[in-house]
Amino acid sequence: MRILMLGNSFTFANNMPKTLANLIDAEVVQHTRGGARLAEQLNPDTKMGGMTQAALENEKWDYVILQEMSNGPITSRESFLKNTALLCERIRANGAVPVLYATWAYQKGGKQLESFGMDYDEMYQKMYDAYHEAADRNEALIADVGKRFYEEAAKQDIFAEDGCHPNELGSRLAAQVIADVILADQANKAEMVIEPKAEDNDTRLRILYLYQMLLTQTDEDHTLSTKQITDRMMEQHNILVHRTTVPKDIDLLRAAGFEIIGERKRAWEYYLADRKFSVPELKLLIDAVQSSKFITEKKSESLIKKLLSLTSENNADKLKRSVHITGRVKTENEKGYYIVDAINEAINAGVKISFYYSELNVRRRKCSGTMESHILSVHLI
Repeated sequence: MRILMLGNSFTFANNMPKTLANLIDAEVVQHTRGGARLAEQLNPDTKMGGMTQAALENEKWDYVILQEMSNGPITSRESFLKNTALLCERIRANGAVPVLYATWAYQKGGKQLESFGMDYDEMYQKMYDAYHEAADRNEALIADVGKRFYEEAAKQDIFAEDGCHPNELGSRLAAQVIADVILADQANKAEMVIEPKAEDNDTRLRILYLYQMLLTQTDEDHTLSTKQITDRMMEQHNILVHRTTVPKDIDLLRAAGFEIIGERKRAWEYYLADRKFSVPELKLLIDAVQSSKFITEKKSESLIKKLLSLTSENNADKLKRSVHITGRVKTENEKGYYIVDAINEAINAGVKISFYYSELNVRRRKCSGTMESHILSVHLI
């Protein structure tokens, strides 16, 4: 396994890359410089940026770990999100998996935190939000070392004297969190391997292709005859099916619990009647998604696409005519969707939630000094 680490002193302190290499028995290479930002890794005109671009273009990696300058995700959040996205794109082009090394809030009560002008809980939350947003946007793995530091800081000494960098124990803790994430991903990949690999025209897949055909291409008003099924099986999957085989496969699907209706016209014709949602129910759900102000336009389009996949292509085409997302009042904050889910989890668990609230001025910009931390019992919402 080959791993490339891109970061700064939070990465190379106490020779953390070597600790990581020993934990997972891997070759770990680091491109680091004190105070470096991710933007530098993208700039081929800098020494480190040139090395990183060459490494991603000419060498093979399994994982590439990204770590931003200590407070960069807060002070330059948009730049951090942009540069993370660009690096993740190049990492995936290499065939590697991007891992975000989410760092921590400065030591509570330390001079570094005091000079930064932010309390400990607030800095932790802002770092957490930025790294998790970057991971969600880019579907990257996240090694949340910052969260682990937040949990352990009161129990053991994990900071160096400057209250910013990790001491030796802190670096070992960071290496362990990163190792756990990579090993878990390796285990998931091992479970996903299926042998032997089936070819597209493998006749064992015939019954699945038949179900997929009935699911997407039939409904009460649109049926498929035996001949149409055999013809499409050859055209779409290069599988030769005898006309007498179709009724037998239909019976197998019925035995598995699928409600498939057969009608004798000039020839037998079939359609799938078993649908999770009727067309009026899907229309209701699509209208709800379109009308919801807290769901972004991008997320609305994604949800509606999933809903349309629950019916036939003909019914989906009819429903698409009533989809009008553009121009509606929609939030631009992707986090709202996940905040609702987090509140629901809190309700189910019977626990309180904490959040930061700030006031906006007439230009809808945050008023300085208005951000306050709140703790609330969810049953009061």
